[in-house]
This record gives sequence, C-alpha cells and structure tokens, in this order.
Amino acid sequence: MKNLIKKVIALSIVMCSTYTVMAHSYWLEVKGSGKVNDTVTLSLFWRI
Repeated sequence: MKNLIKKVIALSIVMCSTYTVMAHSYWLEVKGSGKVNDTVTLSLFWRI
C-alpha cells in the first residue's frame, strides 16, 4: 500500500509539472493481463 501511495504522488507531480501542462496532449496507458489482483504497468505519454 505504501508503494502505491508513492507512485500516486509521483504521478501527481509529473501531471502538475510545467512541462506536462504545456503539452498538447497526454494520455495514460494501463497494460496487464486483466486478471484480478495481478500487477499492471502504467505508462504516461505526452506530446508537445
């Protein structure tokens, strides 16, 4: 749970940074197997 909180805080910082705010578009991709309680990979992409 602590690790999840750290990741959410890090994502929030990235989303609020000036570089990302000035981007024309940005999106979040979630990759995983689709099974319950299995790990997923979150990827944040932005385009200027």
